[in-house]
Amino acid sequence: MKIRASTLALVGAYIAASAGILYALNYGGVRLLFTLVALVSGAFLGWLLYWLNERDILTFSHVIVAWLIVNGTCVMWGVLYLAVTGADQIAETLGRYVVTELLGTVGVALAKSVIENLSKNNNWPDKKSGIKTDL
Repeated sequence: MKIRASTLALVGAYIAASAGILYALNYGGVRLLFTLVALVSGAFLGWLLYWLNERDILTFSHVIVAWLIVNGTCVMWGVLYLAVTGADQIAETLGRYVVTELLGTVGVALAKSVIENLSKNNNWPDKKSGIKTDL
């Protein structure tokens, strides 16, 4: 059974992230953890946009959706930070808005993608297929 390099990289990144979280909590506290998450999220956004650009599939909607997801993830970690430091009511209210933004963004992006793929890959009656039939 062959293990792909991308799978190994993903497992390595997960292990490194877990070790970083544990180190940050034990030696630096929640502030260091929040800073680490913000830096890693920014690096992930940069890598994702670079990866999409290398494959010539980068579109404006990809940029917006990726930015909203990474930004929402960072703000969600901020909500957790607020909850840990004692600002429970602010964290609860802000958490509702952030989760709604994340789920709404991902849901609309997925629905748009499904509709586009159905439109491209199906043989609709009003779409010219290029195949001539004798009827």
